[in-house]
Amino acid sequence: MPRTPAPRPSASPALDARVALLRRAAHAEPRLEGVLLYGSWTTGEADAYSDTDHWLTPSRAAEDDLPAADLARYTATTAPLEAAALRAAARASWQWSRELAAEAHGRWGTPVPEALHARIAGLLARE
Repeated sequence: MPRTPAPRPSASPALDARVALLRRAAHAEPRLEGVLLYGSWTTGEADAYSDTDHWLTPSRAAEDDLPAADLARYTATTAPLEAAALRAAARASWQWSRELAAEAHGRWGTPVPEALHARIAGLLARE
């Protein structure tokens, strides 16, 4: 990951510390292209209970970074900007999300909102 200039300090030392931590992690991991920070911290609305919303951008070499099964699953959840392809990717992404929710439920007892899941699945089944 190329080095970028250090950001100017914000009005929040806590945010600055979090950004510095994310920068160090991103620079230490060559498979990351970048980190996108968003949410209440970036709008100045964070409080003592706010979390850090961030998205790690993996390298463009996913073929080298991921096992074949993971790459196939990731590929199935992405699509060009075309209606049928987007619907297929949304359905694949939803199925993957349901599997992850079921795994979280099995591991940690995280509640699964079955009625909501059924409603979303019904909407995605439409053409």
